[in-house]
Amino acid sequence: MSLLNEWRESVLDATKSPWPGPRPMKEDRYAARQLIGRDTDIKKFKRLLFDTDVVVFTGASGVGKTSMLQVGLVPDLRESGYTVIVCNKWSRRSDEIAAITGDHSDHTAKADQLLQALLSARIPVRARLGLSDGESLLSALDTYYRDKCVVVLDQFEELMRYQPDAFQWLLRWIENAASLTKIRIVVSLRVEHEHQLNGSSGLRLGPFSQKRYELPPITKPEHVREIVESPNSSRAEALGDLSLPVISASASKRIESAWTKAGEEGAPQDRGLLHLQALLFALWMRGGGRCIEASDVTKHFPKLNGAALFKAALAEAVEVSVDKCSEACISTGIPDVLAARAKHYVRAMSVHLSSGGFKVDHSREDLAQLVVFRESLHELSAEARNLGEQARHRLATLVDESMAESSIAPLTLNNDWVAIQRESLLGAEVELPADLGDLTAGVLLGRSPVESLLEEYRAFYFAIEWLRLCELIRITTPEENKTMVSLIHDLFGAGLIQWSSTQGGAFGGLTAENATHQFSVLRGVRMSWKNLRDKSFLEGRLLVNQRWKYCDVSGDFRGVTFANCDFQGTVFRDCTFDGVQFVNCTLDDVELLDCTVHGAPIPTPASDDIPADIRAKLGAEPSFFIGEADTPAVGSLLWYAEPRLPGGTPHRIYSMPGVAAVASAESTSMSELPFEPQPGGLTMFGGRLSSLKIRNCNFARKGQISLRHAAGTSVELAEQKQVRLSMFDVALRGLTITRPVGYELQSKPRDFVLEFTESHLINTWFGVGLRGSATFDWCVVWQVLNAADREDFKVRMPKGRQYGVVNIEPLQDWQRLSMSETSLGNEDATENAPAWDGRLAVRAASQKMDYRR
Repeated sequence: MSLLNEWRESVLDATKSPWPGPRPMKEDRYAARQLIGRDTDIKKFKRLLFDTDVVVFTGASGVGKTSMLQVGLVPDLRESGYTVIVCNKWSRRSDEIAAITGDHSDHTAKADQLLQALLSARIPVRARLGLSDGESLLSALDTYYRDKCVVVLDQFEELMRYQPDAFQWLLRWIENAASLTKIRIVVSLRVEHEHQLNGSSGLRLGPFSQKRYELPPITKPEHVREIVESPNSSRAEALGDLSLPVISASASKRIESAWTKAGEEGAPQDRGLLHLQALLFALWMRGGGRCIEASDVTKHFPKLNGAALFKAALAEAVEVSVDKCSEACISTGIPDVLAARAKHYVRAMSVHLSSGGFKVDHSREDLAQLVVFRESLHELSAEARNLGEQARHRLATLVDESMAESSIAPLTLNNDWVAIQRESLLGAEVELPADLGDLTAGVLLGRSPVESLLEEYRAFYFAIEWLRLCELIRITTPEENKTMVSLIHDLFGAGLIQWSSTQGGAFGGLTAENATHQFSVLRGVRMSWKNLRDKSFLEGRLLVNQRWKYCDVSGDFRGVTFANCDFQGTVFRDCTFDGVQFVNCTLDDVELLDCTVHGAPIPTPASDDIPADIRAKLGAEPSFFIGEADTPAVGSLLWYAEPRLPGGTPHRIYSMPGVAAVASAESTSMSELPFEPQPGGLTMFGGRLSSLKIRNCNFARKGQISLRHAAGTSVELAEQKQVRLSMFDVALRGLTITRPVGYELQSKPRDFVLEFTESHLINTWFGVGLRGSATFDWCVVWQVLNAADREDFKVRMPKGRQYGVVNIEPLQDWQRLSMSETSLGNEDATENAPAWDGRLAVRAASQKMDYRR
């Protein structure tokens, strides 16, 4: 089975419920006895139908028209011996309609041909014999079935909106059916579209040939009680045990009471059959399929009653449906990036699908223009944009083919649009433009922007599939390259918007889940993740190849590992770092402002205790294996790599500086170093540092920042009342540590504890008023100035070499480098200091520290 179909079946299975939920009942899914409170309506409707030729069946959105037709009226008529033909699929393009209807000039003939194509296999057998003899559909139905035939034209407003010419043809066909045959016609549509059947361009029927029936809403408490409790009897019959109810009597009474209260509050728009079914569906799903108790209503909808309860239930039902789509992605192996991007697009579309309480139709293409992230588009050449558009069109064609009339069309790896590789859509021989503008991110970091744009569209189409499969939207295709998207019910708009409001970050920013699952760079985005949902998502997360440029980030990061991320210009504001690692990340003009560092990482070894195999790799560009083989990040990188990498061999995240992290089964570098997540603090493994500023940060529970195997220029810890800092195998030009200007309180004796091991530091400034110590173990140090009192802040260099130090503990003669105005100096190795070749050392330092993109 294709991945898409496997996912579809998983969602359908996960959303099974004793109640239909916020979607129409279907004859093949629910028994007629579950259509509660409509016996009188069915009798009245049948009486009208038998007394006239055409019945216009209308009602407000969500009142239950489709359910009454499919589960009530149609089965009832068939049991009474009537042949009932239902047409409710009007999604044919204009060019298809033209091909179907041919060059007929007669509108009735055009409509007849169109109905034959739309109904296809649903045409009764005897009528098909008539068609094979050259009869029209209308004539064949009348010949073989006479007054025992009912044609139901459901969702008729779709034809009105999208195919106005075909709508007029069908009106003429209905008129002919009424005047020339014994066939009875039912036209079902929403009440706000009914006026289009009237007037000079509407149905031209006599006063006794056409009648209307407007379906009233369910209001009686006894009907509500019966709807709520009906699955109990169904389960009892199936299992033969009355002791296993679906819903308890107390819960039923609680819901009935809320229904009555909603009616007293006079809010009909917030109390309808759709709301009731949504509440029952949400309670069943949230309860995991166990018997619903009155306490469950309070648990899942605390402090809500009356109309407020039913209004919240609609949003909850939407959330449940979307959550089930997301969960099905996990169970079927769809990568978390695609699932998260689809969820984002569901949220983004929600504000465009309705307005003022009414649904708003959009073409899929216009909707994409409104919501699809297309940051890279304006920076691509015309040729590249055209290439991307052609690939998008191929993808859209596969999407449309997969939504054929059959519920799950047979798909293969070649046309499963969720799983198909980009190469199949773009062409194997096409040369894609490089990412010269640093536009790509995440699993596509370093790939072509055309690829990231294509994956955005795939996620957008997948989001539409979520809504379609949950029966929240309807898809029609009236024109070639024009697919229309519309909510099935007006009320779904409010539910989607309310659900969407629970998903967003503070200040309208991105959620943590959204921001960490991107195909393209985020620029200038405010991200605040202090809420419980974001905190829970981030904890222990491995985040790979993120690209946040000039962003503003607030959040609690606990056990988080950032690998090969580009944070140029980003401010981490009021963040908590506890057991956090930055691995081979680009920290260019990054600021940590008003942050708190909790706990300390595992200490690095002293210079005398470094294992020989590790010492041999010091000073080289570091590489690391990160994470476990079963982490979502590994699966996503394997999925989006092209050609797609097999998942059989265990892979891990492989991190090297200056390139994107990849999923790899083995190392490709001789400089691979051991890596393990740290129990506390903030640790930077490898990576580029440039103008990194740490300002007014706190160090709690012996908190410490540790730099390991890193290189770069200018690290400043400013306005600090305390600092605990360690560096191991670091090459750095420019280190400044200062207290707040004008800060009068004296520091405590160990407020500033700094440890440097096996590192090369140039130009270091320890500011006025520091108290504590700085220890350099087997380091090369050029130019250190200690502006603090030497008795309060002791700078020790027990091993290693230095040049140009001021106000530190006394040194041995052999520690002083023989650098001068005319020479960079040369020194032999000693027991306590490495050898020194000034010219080579300067070149090596420049190679490591100098700024680069």
